[in-house]
Amino acid sequence: MDVFFIIQAILPSVAAIYVGRKQSESKFDSLLKLVTLLLAFTFLFYIFDWRFSGKIPRYGLIPLFFYATYCQSKMWQLLPTFQSGRPRLPKLGLLLLVNVFALDSIWEYTQSRNTSDPLIPLVSPFGEGTFHVVHGGSNSASNYHVEVQAQRFAMDITRVNEFGIATKGLFANRNEDFLIFRIDLYAPCAGEIVGMENNINDNAFGETDEAHALGNYVAIDCHGNTLVLAHMLKDSSKVSVGQRVEEAQILGRVGNSGNSSEPHLHIHAVEGRHFLVEEILETANGLPLTIQGEFLIRNDEFESKGRQ
Repeated sequence: MDVFFIIQAILPSVAAIYVGRKQSESKFDSLLKLVTLLLAFTFLFYIFDWRFSGKIPRYGLIPLFFYATYCQSKMWQLLPTFQSGRPRLPKLGLLLLVNVFALDSIWEYTQSRNTSDPLIPLVSPFGEGTFHVVHGGSNSASNYHVEVQAQRFAMDITRVNEFGIATKGLFANRNEDFLIFRIDLYAPCAGEIVGMENNINDNAFGETDEAHALGNYVAIDCHGNTLVLAHMLKDSSKVSVGQRVEEAQILGRVGNSGNSSEPHLHIHAVEGRHFLVEEILETANGLPLTIQGEFLIRNDEFESKGRQ
């Protein structure tokens, strides 16, 4: 988590100060540096995950950019439009390459809300609180799950405080440090329990159990499709296979079991009724879902309305 803080809080400040105070060789050079900084900050703002650093350094990117712009603007009257002599091609090429990469990534992110597949409507699986989407969306710019057919619209969700931070302190090294750990999970739709696991040990923070990828989970036949809630707490399940659950009925608690390195909820839906783990996890056709009427992607936050 210290790496997140360095990348998202310290490095942007250093970059803004450097760009702002560095003497430019021309107006073109100054403008190119500012455009590069703007695109880099936009890339950070939308595509990096902010669950550890929170809202202050994220939204702090905006005044940092204006600081750099203000500092550069004070030099403009003394600068030629273009620098004399031969341009520094390696520097120019590098900046243009960074800009193309950032623009492409930002464009892909903006497209990650688009899907032509039918949406499965869900209520929130949580009680009241603020929740942050770590991974979610329809393409790889916002969701690494898209590479797996069954999980192509999967979401990883954590709980955050009023500052947008997922942990009780800036640096966490235990499951108990995460706000989402052990909170109750509720059925986001009515249906029959078609699969579950309740006996997988929770991982220590930073460790994973790839042999039991879903960990403790519940699978619900939801409107003829299968909804999976995974990485639940061992021995926390309140349901059994074959049982019918109603919307907002308690299912269990959030844990850190399976292929998970920190407490969070993994949720995804697949087309049709499935109970075999291989189908639920890999081969079935993944479907997009909405929570409280919204198709959520990375860095989205929502206020859970709790049980109605």
